[in-house]
Amino acid sequence: MLQKFMIALCAVFALSACGGDDQDDQSRIVLNPPEDLNAGEEEEPEEEEPEEEPPVEPWVSITFDAETDIDSWTSACVSSECNATTTLAYNADAQAMDVTPDWLTAGDQIEVSTPIDPEIADLSDGFAHLNLYVPASHTGMIAQVFFQDASDRKGYIGYTATTAGWNTFYLENIALEDFGFANEGFDLTAINRMGIQIQSADGFLDLDDTLHIDDAIISPEAITVEEKPVMPVTLEPLATGDESFTFDSDVQGWSNDGSAGSAVSHDADAGALVITPDWDSADEGGNRPKAMGVTTNVISNATVRMIVTLTEAQIDGGIGVQPYIQQNSGSYNQLFGNITTTGLVAGDNLITYEAGELADAMRIGVQLVGPITSGEADVALIKQVEIDLPE
Repeated sequence: MLQKFMIALCAVFALSACGGDDQDDQSRIVLNPPEDLNAGEEEEPEEEEPEEEPPVEPWVSITFDAETDIDSWTSACVSSECNATTTLAYNADAQAMDVTPDWLTAGDQIEVSTPIDPEIADLSDGFAHLNLYVPASHTGMIAQVFFQDASDRKGYIGYTATTAGWNTFYLENIALEDFGFANEGFDLTAINRMGIQIQSADGFLDLDDTLHIDDAIISPEAITVEEKPVMPVTLEPLATGDESFTFDSDVQGWSNDGSAGSAVSHDADAGALVITPDWDSADEGGNRPKAMGVTTNVISNATVRMIVTLTEAQIDGGIGVQPYIQQNSGSYNQLFGNITTTGLVAGDNLITYEAGELADAMRIGVQLVGPITSGEADVALIKQVEIDLPE
């Protein structure tokens, strides 16, 4: 009986070990072999990440992080019969290069530049960038970026009227037709120098204020350059003139000159005269928002400089600033300066006025010019007024 049971098991399972006889491995029969219980799910092949393109290597990238960054820079006065000079120095606090021009005549043109490495670069469709800081005393100064080719021919991008603070020159996809002026034969494919030209004006001749250059970059393609932070515009104290109003403790006799368009008061914290406009009552006649003071000297043919502080909303709204002088008797005739609208910034603005000839001119004033579309409720501050009398 036991022997029959063993035979039955051998028939069912076809085990080679049954009966103790060795059998050829090839004679084994496996019915419905189970799947490998330990086998995991098939893994999908990992997608290969595209290789990152190497960053664009600029030909020039001078950020003035080190004092040696100024070593390659030079300056020259290039206008006709120009003898103006420039001092270049490293500014560790600003991490920039100081540029201090010594202007001699109006219209002096000074170029500050650096060579390009590689020496010959093809700037077609290329990229250039430069930051120029302009002190408020030089607001409106004309400046333009230029390039020089291997044959010393120059191409100028075109004049820009700068504003106080950082001015960014950003040039992308550079093409010859975009230049404001270029010497005949100027070769954009063989550039070996980059720089910026700055130009003097009448009001700059007695100034010794410093400009800054930073982030001078030339590259075959556009690259990201960190924007300069918006810096508060500050002014060095004006040199003492023949007559001054500083408003440190009071309004020093200044008033609204009877204008329904403004009220005048004093801000002790700012040490400034305050003009509070009433634009609803303002007009183009005598009721513009204004402030006026009486001088002790006749100011005919004088140079008048004043620091006027405005808000961003007033600037965006299109406000203008206009100085004037006025007779102190008789018909009280007035001579007005230009209305300044371009180049004004949120903060301190230096307004310069070359007053004309006017008998008995012993009143000096400034008025705000509208209409404006924003900042109507904002005040304007007059921080300082100086008068340089003719010799």
